Amino acid sequence: MDAAIVAKKPVKFSFREAAAVPLSALTVVQALAILDVQQGGKVFISGGTGGFGQIAVPYAKSQGLFVTVSGSRSARALAERLGADEFIDYTTQDYTEILADYDYVIDTRGVSEIFKQMKILKSGGKLLSLNAGPNARFASQSADWSTGKRILFALLGAPFDGLAKSQSKSYDFIYVQPNGKQLAAFTKYLEEANIKPVIDSVYPFDQVNAAIAKIATGHSQGKVILKVDDEE
Repeated sequence: MDAAIVAKKPVKFSFREAAAVPLSALTVVQALAILDVQQGGKVFISGGTGGFGQIAVPYAKSQGLFVTVSGSRSARALAERLGADEFIDYTTQDYTEILADYDYVIDTRGVSEIFKQMKILKSGGKLLSLNAGPNARFASQSADWSTGKRILFALLGAPFDGLAKSQSKSYDFIYVQPNGKQLAAFTKYLEEANIKPVIDSVYPFDQVNAAIAKIATGHSQGKVILKVDDEE
């Protein structure tokens, strides 16, 4: 493994806790950079009590953002513990009827929610998706991709770009990149803030299919950990 993409784990973390951090940490750091967030801005994180949200919410708060998340009724207590300013119970509430004039949206749900999430953004607002799909701006970021791949990405993202442009908003897609410096900086943040990740459940390696199924439900509250051996 390239030394440039790794970092030491937080001193007070077990290896299990440390395993719950890197993907979500890099995702939120890189997402907020793409969105170019400003202190005082309002961000909505769909499904913000899952594996991504449990890292993203406290970090976004540390950057001076007002954070709203959605989740099931049982996730309200977790959202409050993470520091979310506002919680939407998607089983009883329609966030498009409650939220408005948001600066940023981080989408974790995908294509089915893009139109609704775009609706709550103010003019000039920015939506970044982890799941919906790449677009032309995403394709332009890598010199390694062929012209054909760039064209394909632009075509795939055309509906999202068109929707955003028609409303004077913007759409971006993120494919997280490994980055040891960002992990080291995030480790320092975790240690100084005395924050640990929320772990939903731990599965032995021979139950990997059950672990994947748990993630697929979208109802996990925190990270799902796969235990490779008997070591901590």
